[in-house]
Amino acid sequence: MFDRHDALELFEYDHWANTRIAGSLAGLARAERLFAHIVGAQEVWYERVAGGGSRKLAVWPEHVPLAEAHTRFEVIAERWRAQLEKADANELARRVEFKNSKGEACSDRLDDILRHIVNHGTHHRGQIASLLREAGHVPETLDFIVWRRGQQGGRAREKAVWKHFVIESEYLADLARIDEQLLAHRAHLETGFQAGMLLASGPQVPRSGGMILARARERREIEEFLARDPFVLAGISEYRVVEFEPVKQAPSFAGWAMGE
Repeated sequence: MFDRHDALELFEYDHWANTRIAGSLAGLARAERLFAHIVGAQEVWYERVAGGGSRKLAVWPEHVPLAEAHTRFEVIAERWRAQLEKADANELARRVEFKNSKGEACSDRLDDILRHIVNHGTHHRGQIASLLREAGHVPETLDFIVWRRGQQGGRAREKAVWKHFVIESEYLADLARIDEQLLAHRAHLETGFQAGMLLASGPQVPRSGGMILARARERREIEEFLARDPFVLAGISEYRVVEFEPVKQAPSFAGWAMGE
C-alpha cells in the first residue's frame, strides 16, 4: 500500500539528494542549468497538482543565478511537503487533469506524478554527477540506501504498524436516492482498493447500509477517505468505524493484514 508516509519518504529522499548535489555546482554553467531544470520541473508539476497556472512557468528556466535556484528550490519543497502531508489514499489516487508543454491533454495520478518527479531528479542528478567528474570533482553519493541508512542509523527499516477497521454504513435515505449516487460511491471505493486501503466492501443484507474491511497507519486516513464518499457528501449515509486487532488470521488474509 502506497500511502502518505511512503509519499513523504520519497519526497524527503529526493530533497536530500538535490540538496547534497546543489552544493557542488558553483561555476559549472551546464550543471547549474540542470539543477534549475529540476527546480523548474517541480514548480510546474506542483502547479498542475494544485490547480494553478503552470503554463506561465518555464520547465527549463534560463539565466537563473544559482543562489536564486537554491531559494526557489526550498520554496517549492515546502509547498510539496505541505501538499503531501495532507494527502490521504483518495488524494494520492486522484487524477490530475492538465495540458502538457505541447498543449496535449493529460491525466495522471498524484502518486505516479510523485514517482515521476523523483525519477526525473535521479536522471538529471546523474548528468550533473558526470559533469562534476569531467571538471575534476568527486560527486556526492546519492543512493537511496545511503539516505535510508542515515535516517535509521544503519538499522533495518522498521516494519509498518497497521491499524485495521470494520466500517459499517447506515443509509439515511431511500434506495432510490442511494442508487442515484451508487456509481460515484463505487468509483470512490475503487480508489481505496487501488491504494491497498480496502480489502472488501458490500451491502448489508437486507440492504440498509454497507460494510467495509480496511487498514491504514492512522485512523485519520480512514476518516478522511470516508468523508469524501459521495454518499456522505450527499447526506444519504453515515459511517461507524470500529478499530480491531486481527490477532489470528487465515493464511490467505495474513499478508494483507501485515501490510504486504
